Amino acid sequence: MKFLKWEAPAWLWAGIVLFLTWWPKIEIPKIGPDYRDKIAHMLAFGLLGFLAARARCKNEINQLLDTVKLAILSCSLFAVFDEAMQAFIPGRVADVWDGAANISGVFFAVLFFKYVWLPWRSKRTN
Repeated sequence: MKFLKWEAPAWLWAGIVLFLTWWPKIEIPKIGPDYRDKIAHMLAFGLLGFLAARARCKNEINQLLDTVKLAILSCSLFAVFDEAMQAFIPGRVADVWDGAANISGVFFAVLFFKYVWLPWRSKRTN
């Protein structure tokens, strides 16, 4: 039952991210700078980073530093792998800036987890 509460959301979201990012599509030409795509990348991978940190920590403060390191490392590697695989999917392009947005989303979400969510959660449960 602990798996369903802690780890399952992270694994489920990782599967959804792969499904959505590996879905073949036709590229629509962009006219001028459009940063909505980068924001979407940051949010998708940010949620993954948050869920991975949450799954690893399980509200145990003594694991916090390892949790932060492992969540950032594993989700960043996942983000790079995901972006690289898009080079082999029709209608998709592997973009370095998308990868940077993915990793930025992970980094900021894990920091949010550590400095905002976890202290708030600890106060709420005490």
